[in-house]
Amino acid sequence: MAQRGFAILRTWRTFEIAIPTLMIYLPDSLSLRFLAKAAGLTMKFGDTLVLVGMASLSSLVALQFAYTPAIGFADGPLAVGIATATLAQLWLLLPVTLVATGILTHGSGRLPASPLKGRSSETTKVRPKANGAVWP
Repeated sequence: MAQRGFAILRTWRTFEIAIPTLMIYLPDSLSLRFLAKAAGLTMKFGDTLVLVGMASLSSLVALQFAYTPAIGFADGPLAVGIATATLAQLWLLLPVTLVATGILTHGSGRLPASPLKGRSSETTKVRPKANGAVWP
């Protein structure tokens, strides 16, 4: 299965996936780099990659940092805040991640390619209008 999964790297589909990814991560990376420069820090390329990685990782850890003081504010133990955030990740975020992974692994991952081609992934059928005209 792993060999079949890596086989996509030798097809044009790789570019169909890489282009939208670059469209998202390039502006995001540049914005983080420019924010650091505005704060007086000139970053190398590798430093920028580490910053982008840490910013992505922070979204996973951020719930713990948000829930802990909120629970503490309500006079609850800080450990309850961490446990609550972990449960939110497991019960709210994990199912969405698993469903998305299942959809992508079962071949429904054609959606990212269709906007690049300018058409839907399904074949276009010609249907008559009410007045008898034909439209795609």
